Amino acid sequence: MKGSVQWDRLSAAQSERYGRLCGALLARAHSQSPVGAFVAGYLGRGTVFDEAVARWSAAYADRTEQDWRALCDKGP
Repeated sequence: MKGSVQWDRLSAAQSERYGRLCGALLARAHSQSPVGAFVAGYLGRGTVFDEAVARWSAAYADRTEQDWRALCDKGP
């Protein structure tokens, strides 16, 4: 089944839930890879990796917003 999301119809809360769902599905898909147990063992139970990914993601989002603003400033 194929579909698309009409972003202009989502509330902020719905958009956040959709993002969380996509992240959960992606994590599940990766955890089912043949090396999932190896990766889980390597990362352990600490939060160091989680925090590093969260910091990187926030920085990447900031950079994406900067790029978008620069693109908008240039105009057509």
